[in-house]
Amino acid sequence: MFSVRLKPAEMRELKRLLSVAGQQDIHFTTGLLTAFACVDGSAEIDFILDVLWGGERQSLLQDSAFVDLLQRFGVQLSNELYEYRYKLPPKTPFNVDDFESNFSKDNPIANWARGLHIGLAFCFERAQDQGEDVLASVYQQLLGFSTLHMFIFIDADVARAVYQESGFKPILSLEGWMQQSRRRLTAHIRDLIEMAYDLIMAGPANDSDAVLWGSGEECIQPPEGFNFTEDTDEDLGAIDILLQQAELEKNKKRRIQLFEQATNMGRAQLGSDFFQNNVGFFWGLIETRPFMRALASLADAYRQAHMREKSLDCYQECLRLCPNDNLGVRYLVPAIFMEMGRFGEARELLEGHTDEMEYSAFLAYSMLLCLIAQGAAKKSIVAALQVATGSNTYVPALLLSDKPLPEADSPYCASGDRNEAIFYVSENRMLWRNVKNALGYLAGC
Repeated sequence: MFSVRLKPAEMRELKRLLSVAGQQDIHFTTGLLTAFACVDGSAEIDFILDVLWGGERQSLLQDSAFVDLLQRFGVQLSNELYEYRYKLPPKTPFNVDDFESNFSKDNPIANWARGLHIGLAFCFERAQDQGEDVLASVYQQLLGFSTLHMFIFIDADVARAVYQESGFKPILSLEGWMQQSRRRLTAHIRDLIEMAYDLIMAGPANDSDAVLWGSGEECIQPPEGFNFTEDTDEDLGAIDILLQQAELEKNKKRRIQLFEQATNMGRAQLGSDFFQNNVGFFWGLIETRPFMRALASLADAYRQAHMREKSLDCYQECLRLCPNDNLGVRYLVPAIFMEMGRFGEARELLEGHTDEMEYSAFLAYSMLLCLIAQGAAKKSIVAALQVATGSNTYVPALLLSDKPLPEADSPYCASGDRNEAIFYVSENRMLWRNVKNALGYLAGC
């Protein structure tokens, strides 16, 4: 059966063909296709080749294997973006010891950011040329957001300029700020996609004052007198500063206090009437996102401190305010219920997400454990075991092993990969060991 997703051998072939073409690597191409996927969901192949290779595109169009791989790769990226499975190049943390190396021509993240910039700028100019004012306004605002969160990885001078005008200078060094920005990059990509969707649905005005830098393949330089500050309320900016401080805080008690302060600030800024009138629409409303990030972070901090009731209250509020669960709270709540012996509530939550279990180890293995703990019929447990092992084959061996868990090769994971298994087991190993006979079901996997 035809599959959109490229197999490892096909991905290697695409990389080889890009290398033969000699213009751009897979990371630049990924950034470029990401830009197209933000609004269009896809782009015509000659449009992509025009950006990549200009006048040489006609010869490349004759290579059907290359065209097929590139088209499928674009659809794959689009699917990953909108299903929150998008991955950046692994093993690419920000190098604080050699600042300039992060912007070299062979740095994967720098090349990815260059591709994203050229793609968004190209789409903006194309929309302008065709008189599509609304679409041009959308791309202009996406460029403004990307300037602050993605394009800082393209050029060292750009990074320094943005940092100088940011609110983080009093609490973080330039290197520390860039390191934090790199860690948040996947979350910012998710924000970019959701921002694009919100703008398209809202029909943005043409008089957007979002920032736009350069276009085409010109070197990006911050314009004279450019204002790098985001068009957001001052209080919301303060929330993000508190979150940054909390993440750097090593004292657990102080860390929780900072997250509580950020959450309370968000509640006060939004107001009680806003909460009453917008339940169910949080995160979709841009102004709620700092508060939602603070609430989810507070829940994580409570859980790490074994304050499960408080953690559960925060997570459940996240789900009540945002049933679409853009923050992925549903993957964590079942384990907390089970840690508290509330298996019935865990199962009830899990049964609302059966359609996701085939590609989520967190949900599938939690359902399996829940059924075992409740003494469900063997037939049901065996069926759940098949779903769980189908979602991720690495989990059983890691749960059964007495050795320390290996380190993940990236802070991010994809459905079915080894990193996902490591993250799941690190959160749930003790829970599996505390449920009688649970590990026995995994012995034959």
